[in-house]
Amino acid sequence: MEKEYVAAVIGVAGTVVGTVLGFFLTFLYELLKDRRRIKEEFYEIKGVILYGVTTNEIPRNLNALRRFYVKNSHKLKNELFHQFYEKWLHDPLIERGQPALSFDKEKTEAMFSDLEQIKL
Repeated sequence: MEKEYVAAVIGVAGTVVGTVLGFFLTFLYELLKDRRRIKEEFYEIKGVILYGVTTNEIPRNLNALRRFYVKNSHKLKNELFHQFYEKWLHDPLIERGQPALSFDKEKTEAMFSDLEQIKL
């Protein structure tokens, strides 16, 4: 009877440990997958802004970056991104995505320089 009791305890303990480990690994996988999705989305938006837009498209693409930041700011602990958000993404032209009448060459280059420094 004693061997059966030990075997039962080991079986239950193995099941509990396996279940806890499974939940932990699933949680870790989902966390890493979400982080990768956030990074991919950020670098896609960043690339469009830096390498694929004309001056008139800048506010629309910056608005996409603004929406991304608002949606994911609780997951991002990046001070440079927060500073960029405060400096560049509060403009009403950006929030409405209107043509960039106020984006001259110097302002555009300064914004590009600030954006290039952000790494996730």
